[in-house]
Amino acid sequence: MPVPTGSFTFRFAVGTVLILVSLWNSAALVHAQVNGRIAAGGVQRYRAGHWGLVAGAFYNTSEDDETVTTVVTPNGSSGAQFIRSLVVPAGSVRQTAWPVRLDDDSPDAFEFHLLTLLGDSDSQEIVDGTGGDFTDSFLSSNPASHNLLLTGYCGLISTRTESPEVATAIEKLQMRARAAAQLETMMLQFGPEKLHGYAEALEPLDQLLISSPDLPQYPEACDAVRAWIQRGGRVLFLLDQCGSATVNAILGEALPISIVDKTTPMEVPFKHDAAVMHPGMSDLSHVRNFEEPVSLTRAVFETGRVHFSVRDWPALVEAPFGRGSVFVSMVSPEAMLNADSGNGLDAIATPIVESLFLTPQPEPILPNESLAAASEKRIGYEIPSRGFAILVLSVFTLLVGGLGYLASKRQRPALLLLGIPLLSVVAAGPGIIKGIASRSVAPPTIIESRVAVLGDGQSTFAADGAATIYQPSVGQTSVDLPTHTLLYPTSKGAAGMQQRYVWSDTGNSKWTNFSQPAGATTYQQRSFVSLPEPMSALAEFGADGVEITLANTEQLQPEDLILASLSPDKMALQPQATGQYSAGPTDVLAPGEVSRETLLSESQIMHGRLMQTALHEIDRLSRFPQIPSVLFWTHALPPTVQLVDMAPRTDSLCLVALPLRLQIPPADGLITIPTTFMPYRAIQDIDGSVSAAYTNRSAKWLARETGGASLLQFEVPDVCQPFDFESAEVQFRVLAGSRTITLQSGSPDDFKLVETLDSPVGNFTFAIPGDVLNAGPKDGNFLLRISVSEIDGADSSDFTSSERDDDWKIERVLVTVRGRRTSASTSNKKTEANE
Repeated sequence: MPVPTGSFTFRFAVGTVLILVSLWNSAALVHAQVNGRIAAGGVQRYRAGHWGLVAGAFYNTSEDDETVTTVVTPNGSSGAQFIRSLVVPAGSVRQTAWPVRLDDDSPDAFEFHLLTLLGDSDSQEIVDGTGGDFTDSFLSSNPASHNLLLTGYCGLISTRTESPEVATAIEKLQMRARAAAQLETMMLQFGPEKLHGYAEALEPLDQLLISSPDLPQYPEACDAVRAWIQRGGRVLFLLDQCGSATVNAILGEALPISIVDKTTPMEVPFKHDAAVMHPGMSDLSHVRNFEEPVSLTRAVFETGRVHFSVRDWPALVEAPFGRGSVFVSMVSPEAMLNADSGNGLDAIATPIVESLFLTPQPEPILPNESLAAASEKRIGYEIPSRGFAILVLSVFTLLVGGLGYLASKRQRPALLLLGIPLLSVVAAGPGIIKGIASRSVAPPTIIESRVAVLGDGQSTFAADGAATIYQPSVGQTSVDLPTHTLLYPTSKGAAGMQQRYVWSDTGNSKWTNFSQPAGATTYQQRSFVSLPEPMSALAEFGADGVEITLANTEQLQPEDLILASLSPDKMALQPQATGQYSAGPTDVLAPGEVSRETLLSESQIMHGRLMQTALHEIDRLSRFPQIPSVLFWTHALPPTVQLVDMAPRTDSLCLVALPLRLQIPPADGLITIPTTFMPYRAIQDIDGSVSAAYTNRSAKWLARETGGASLLQFEVPDVCQPFDFESAEVQFRVLAGSRTITLQSGSPDDFKLVETLDSPVGNFTFAIPGDVLNAGPKDGNFLLRISVSEIDGADSSDFTSSERDDDWKIERVLVTVRGRRTSASTSNKKTEANE
């Protein structure tokens, strides 16, 4: 049972009482020789609009095996039933857990109604609950949150091996981080055995800390944590407590780690490495002196981004994993506390608070609406051909003409008043028959459209999205779902639809009594995919661009591959005879393009539309992808949704984002870094202002009427640094008639003029010499300052907005740099960032 670590507060006192009440009032089924108890499972909390777990323990004292079925119905869930049917061997105890889903409504407490049957899910033999009632219920608390985006708990996976001092420090770290993010103190502590292998067990959480060194002994729990992170979870590993085995068991090749030794210093000089890489960031470097020694684990990482280091050893490392984010702390928890700071946290905890506690889990990459529209077009309704329409129209014209000739000959115009409506009905008959027939042309069809963001070197990954089921007529059947696959209606489609999910001992589930209206209906889908071998992508910079090596691609047979990153510009991958792919400056795609091919198939057009939605969805809080990745489509994933007693046509489509591992180029060799690997962002200008023409969140340029300046920082990949620039080519597309644009580069203290454009409209290309670039910040990055003047000529007040368009807009900035990495890494104790 999870222990609310802040139980001394009134909120958690109330929560504890509710949990005790729920355990007391949980379904205690009573039978002659079978009894058991059902209560909240997993982390024993729930969250509105999310999945969770229910757990049960069943006791069979008889000499025969018994089948027991429990039906759980969340109160207010439109009657959805979540059922577990299991065989309890003679004279033994069975413990189990299965998923349940809560509606979007957020009551004061979640109530679950229970019904227990002897036999399978079709049994009618109801087992009496306590007090002679046929049904029972249990409650789970639902603490309120004023933050609409962050409403979950902060969890800690622990096996209680920490010392009392460390346990207290972890508790304070959680509490103070939540307070710094202005979140309620909602904390849970639980062991890995509580997860039962379901990622859904972690859905009530917004953040997760891991201190358990025993987690590798629970492979199913590792799978659950891994899937939860891939779907957008945020995790902090406390390395001095959990050890490298726990990190490797979950992340594997995504963040390889080797521990060298442990030290216990009293003076700790924290160096803010991230501030060195990004000059616009405040430098949080500082020295801490502790009264008692603190633990510092010295470890070597092959990938990841170092936020802080101590004497050149990483102290805090971040790595992306799927859609989630992972931090690994090499210092003990008490080193991240600082009673002298305003929030009680040391500066080293700042990135943790910003990423884990202030950032909500990401929205879907492709909205269900977009997936549903694409799926319905692929189902295959038969539309009458153009020839059929011409034939019907021609026959109707001939008949009307003949009727008119007859009326003219007989001089009886009244024939037209009666004959034309009659002929119209006759001519419409074939169309009506054809339309009715078209409803039965497409057979029962299931279209699965999913998105998967892989972790580096992972062979198992979450693939979520939508499944569209087409049925020509109304009928009742069952839907078979393999292990860890969930299918459920959208929020709008849940009303009036019977939902009865049954989990069996095999781990598979079934949606029984499944019925939907005739036509196509789209459902939300979750699935988990396992490949025989992990896929990986390695990028190597060369003189002409980048070479990409994909491993084990034959498993997914990728189509329409492109390179994407935080840069707004994407690149097409060109296959080579060697089996590799290449991409250079000429492979940059125009806005709106996803392929360099001239003639596109219908499938490629559909891929392109969905890709544009994925890359440019404006409602998301974060851009996609967050790190350089190969994006491709695959139809090779096996379908996971099956209609029982039917042989539906199936099609599976998945957008896959495979992260790139950037290889360190040889020192002093000339390399070309294409624009996709040169993301940029607007930073604070020398006068303290920030560009109003470019938005970092959406990576879009905005139309402006008044002049202004935009200072852009272009980031050279970390694996290429330290970097000596030879030159940079800037391609610039702008609409700024009657204005003057100046472009400068170099150091903020001494910008050099690069180009002046008078009344520019269209595309412009210019070069920046290496000496100007190298005079800039000494971090391998460079700055480009774009200044736009006010309108030339007459005062704009002489004209109304309807007489003249005064807006200017930069539409595109592409930068390709050439140069050399000047030396090998200064120390093998530092990591090379993989982004």
